Amino acid sequence: PRIRHELVNAAKAGSLIPFIGAGASVLAGSPNWHDFANAALMFFVKKGKLNLSQLEQLKTLSPRVKLSIAKSYQHKHEIPIPFEEILLPANKAREKTGQRLYGHLSKLSKTFVTTNYDRWLDKEIDISELSTDEAAESAQSTTPKDRRVIHKAQDFMHNNLVPDSVIHLHGHLDDPTKMILTTEDYLNHYMNDRRGKEENHVLTFLQNLFDLKNVLFIGYGLEELEILEYILQK
Repeated sequence: PRIRHELVNAAKAGSLIPFIGAGASVLAGSPNWHDFANAALMFFVKKGKLNLSQLEQLKTLSPRVKLSIAKSYQHKHEIPIPFEEILLPANKAREKTGQRLYGHLSKLSKTFVTTNYDRWLDKEIDISELSTDEAAESAQSTTPKDRRVIHKAQDFMHNNLVPDSVIHLHGHLDDPTKMILTTEDYLNHYMNDRRGKEENHVLTFLQNLFDLKNVLFIGYGLEELEILEYILQK
């Protein structure tokens, strides 16, 4: 589609912040929000802690509730969910697509915000202007440049929106215990009433982000509505 001139101007001025959702990683071979939650539950089926009949009863629940249940099983049985393994691309062809996709996203901006837990944005992939097939073939030979990864809520500050940085708003695979997964996690993460306690760095960060930058959502759809409702309403 034709790109709006406001978006072009923001990109040229360096004020554009791409806000990346699960749809981008799905193209790269990672699971969507529903499949991610189902995989977390299936892990405990394979471990013999949950049977298929119980799993069938849970299938109509929202991903967030399923993840709440999976996290409770993790705590009960003291078996960590292998989130890194679950989020890995399913096959090499999709991984090449991901390298090409995130390589082109790198041309939009030097700074990113994401609700994804995965590592796709943690490195800048520089892909030269080649045809689609050539770009896919050359992606693996491209040396990625590390970005500064910020995933702790206390570090969500406007002065950390600097070039070569990525803000993981809902946590990161490097610290699975702090990933925002359950309903309780979301409520605490986006709490706007601290009852006289310290400020909520997440909300302050988002307010400054939308006030001072041009935000472009990429990779979000109705499946992620329950995630977006926190970001946009709070």
